[in-house]
Amino acid sequence: MPIQSFDMATGKAKDPARFQSVVFLRDEADIETVSALLRKSRHPLLGRVDNLRDAMELVRKHKKGVIYLDADWPGMKIEEVLAGLVGRFPDFNVIITKANATKEELVALRQQGAAGFILKPVNAESVAKVLARL
Repeated sequence: MPIQSFDMATGKAKDPARFQSVVFLRDEADIETVSALLRKSRHPLLGRVDNLRDAMELVRKHKKGVIYLDADWPGMKIEEVLAGLVGRFPDFNVIITKANATKEELVALRQQGAAGFILKPVNAESVAKVLARL
């Protein structure tokens, strides 16, 4: 069971379910980096998946949390996947990882509902920064 945490500014309990995570990344090193930080932060890992169908099933089942979504999967149209996630599961924060992204791409994805970005290669510091903003 996750440790209860509090927002020091408001004194209210934070909802631990908002940090439960689905990891849908291609590179094993990126997966390990994210998984290690989640363990260290005591955020529940709902699953590490290697296909979009399994990722969507975990999101559908839990309805709230964070999904780390690799935009570089061959054949995946990140804009379509993002629109589907944001439209159907507004309580799931979508964190997009991408190897080569322009500022314009990142702005467009943010406008479409992405909660954050991590440029590859993924490192613990960038994951921690994104989590801190959620």
